[in-house]
Amino acid sequence: MIGEKSFRYEISLKQQLLLLGHLFFTTLFWIGFGVYNYYVYRWHWETYRTIFLFFFFIDILPTIILHLQYLIKNWRATFFIFTEAKHLEYRKGCTVLSYSFEDIDSLQYFYNLGKGSGWNSFGEYRFYKIIFKDKTEMVITCLMINDIEHTLEMLLGMKAEKRASILNLLE
Repeated sequence: MIGEKSFRYEISLKQQLLLLGHLFFTTLFWIGFGVYNYYVYRWHWETYRTIFLFFFFIDILPTIILHLQYLIKNWRATFFIFTEAKHLEYRKGCTVLSYSFEDIDSLQYFYNLGKGSGWNSFGEYRFYKIIFKDKTEMVITCLMINDIEHTLEMLLGMKAEKRASILNLLE
């Protein structure tokens, strides 16, 4: 497989920051919103706390849970795709999964219903599940591959079965 066209994917700090950027800026907005209203309109602390807790439970907490789940799932893992040999490999610690494209039984893409809407910070979190004929599964998250929905299907030469949900928790 040396000398052929191959792609290597790992979790990167850059990719994590890209995904957490929306959360960071909306959190700063809500903090600024609260400080402004406290000093200009003399809002009570309880009013701001209620608004912030609402925002925390519908946006911040789900995003942190998803991010941690995805991070734990693919932490210190490396995913290789060898396009000419039609072969893929997933390495995590001592575990090495190595399969031919022909061994893939199904490819499933899990995405958020609000993807790209900007209404929530967890909308960009998505993942693929590659299920092989021997029932082994690989989960590849968006923390490993930027623009995963366009990249993975193109490299594998397959269409995925799409599954939408409100929050893409790993099973």
